[in-house]
Formats: sequence, C-alpha cells, structure tokens
Amino acid sequence: KEFKNVTTCPRFYGCTNLVSIDCSNITEFNHECLRECNNLTTLKNLGKFTLTGSAQFINCYNLQLDKDVFKNFTNIPWNLCANNYVITDMDLQNATTIGGGAFSNCNKLKNINIINCEYIGTFAFNRTLIEKLELNKILTIENRAFETCNNLKTIIIRQSNSVPKLDWGNTFNYATIYVPDLLVEEYKITDYWSYFANNIKPLSEYVE
Repeated sequence: KEFKNVTTCPRFYGCTNLVSIDCSNITEFNHECLRECNNLTTLKNLGKFTLTGSAQFINCYNLQLDKDVFKNFTNIPWNLCANNYVITDMDLQNATTIGGGAFSNCNKLKNINIINCEYIGTFAFNRTLIEKLELNKILTIENRAFETCNNLKTIIIRQSNSVPKLDWGNTFNYATIYVPDLLVEEYKITDYWSYFANNIKPLSEYVE
C-alpha cells in the first residue's frame, strides 16, 4: 500500500492481506493501527515518526524492524511490538520508560540497549532470548518484566544511589548480577532481589 497524501498511518487492525506499506509520507502511528496485521513484513521508506497511544505493531508476527527504529524515543508504549517473531536486536538507548508488554514474547530478540531506562513495565521483555542487561539509571522493574528469560546470563546495574524496586516473577535465576560494591549487601536483603542473593556480585568483579 502507498499513501501519497496521508501522514497518519491508516487503521488496518486485523488486515491479514497487508504485506507492505510505503511510509514515505507517514509521520504518525496511532493506537493499534497495525494490530494483528500478521502477514505484514515491511514498512518501506520509513522516516521520522511519532507514536500515539500504544500497541501499534502488536501481533505483527513477521514485521522486520531496523534495530534503530525506536532509538530516539524516550517513552516506549505498552505492547508496542509484542509477539514479533523476527526482530533480533533493538537499540532503545534513549528510552527512560518502557511500557508493559512492549516486546513481550519477541522470541528471537537477543540484544537490547536500555542503558538509560528508569522504568520497565510488566511483561516488557518476557519470553525473549536476551542474554545481557546493562542498566545505568534503573529505578523500577515491574513484575514479570523478564519472566522466562532463561538466556539472561549477565545483568550490570550501575545506579548507585539506591537499590531499584524489583517486583516478583522475574527470571534472573541463571544470571550473575553485578551491582555497585557498596550496595551488594543491601541488594541481598531487599525484597525479590534477595531471591537471587547468591547471584549478586560487586561491580568491581565484572570483566568484559
């Protein structure tokens, strides 16, 4: 589909025949506009755009997105790309808030950059293949944000003012968690972090 004089992406909720969109003039994607377009594979000529609402690309199982597509966004909407089965990398380096379910069940997602994130919502990255997290400013990780992330082996937290809030249901069982040296013991006795007390190590021991 090509839209010559349209700047807001039309609502194609559930359009299974849609395979590709020419986004030459598209500057805005609204709430659930492409939800369940499960045969959509390509957004051609995608330039700068805004996101209004949430769940813009949920259940677009085959939609290939460049890893930098959301790089400049500070707020990642909830359910943005949930159930995408093709993306492998995502650079969210400017995101401070990642909404619940944003990349839930993206079962090939392996590498993410969320270094400046402060808030990660419920189910944000559950059932992904993420192997490493580096968090410089994290304040809150909600319940099940990283549920069933069994490939997660390394977590690095540099936020040194206090222990971030961690809610229940996060699968950090297989990860070594590196935290500021002066906070190691506090992490080990803080709710839900204490479940992984044996995995918590001082940041000074981390080696690239």
